[in-house]
Amino acid sequence: MKNISILVFSLAVSIAFLNSASADMVTFEGLLPSSNTTYNGGPTTNANGFTIGETYFPNSYSSLFGAWDGWSYSNVVDTTQKSYLNQYAAWPGSGAGGSSSYGVAYVFEPTYISFSTQVMVASADFANTTWTALTMLNGDTYSKKFGGDSGNDPDYLLLTIEGRTGSEGLGNSTGSIDFYLGDYRSADNALDFVRSGWTNLDLSGLGAVQSLRFSMSSTDVGAFGINTPTYFAIDNLSFISTNASAIPEPNSLLLIVVSTIALSKSRRRV
Repeated sequence: MKNISILVFSLAVSIAFLNSASADMVTFEGLLPSSNTTYNGGPTTNANGFTIGETYFPNSYSSLFGAWDGWSYSNVVDTTQKSYLNQYAAWPGSGAGGSSSYGVAYVFEPTYISFSTQVMVASADFANTTWTALTMLNGDTYSKKFGGDSGNDPDYLLLTIEGRTGSEGLGNSTGSIDFYLGDYRSADNALDFVRSGWTNLDLSGLGAVQSLRFSMSSTDVGAFGINTPTYFAIDNLSFISTNASAIPEPNSLLLIVVSTIALSKSRRRV
């Protein structure tokens, strides 16, 4: 009876630790005043980024050139225009699950998302922007058509998401996940693809992080870097905030339970 009580207590402690974590999700909804608009950190704000809940998205806006990089958010619906004028539209025509708004990243150089505390990231939805997708499919003056004229060129556009223990994409790496926005590397051309919809990506393998670092690579590279427009859309970023000093890692919680069970069995044999 005593051993059973010890086991029950251990399980209760583990559950209490897990329940003290706070689940959160960034959806980008309700941030824009009207439809078919976007926020890019423009000249009226020049805020160098924006915060949604516990999550910070950096942004760099140049009033001199009217250009930006990093993060913006949008509810633009345009699935046909292939140009710089349509840099804020998600190719699926909406946010994930048919929602109105979503985030857009322009990766001029690696960018990041920071959390106010250590978190366990669960997942996020990712999609191509219209301009990027149509450029991969058709090419333009500056970018090649993926696959080339023959369709056999092994082209790709790759987004890499890396967990970091520090804020602002700094600290130690906790691992990385690759996500191909377009992939023509297969010997079978029928398997080549440019992602047309939203994809929910499991990010839990990155473990405990305080920031996510985003970088892009491609086979279509010129003197000034990647020729394909380096944009992607994100929605429904889901994570669990934890107090690192009070809440053990999941493996530690499992160890508590397993050790208690082993102790219980050992005592019964004495």
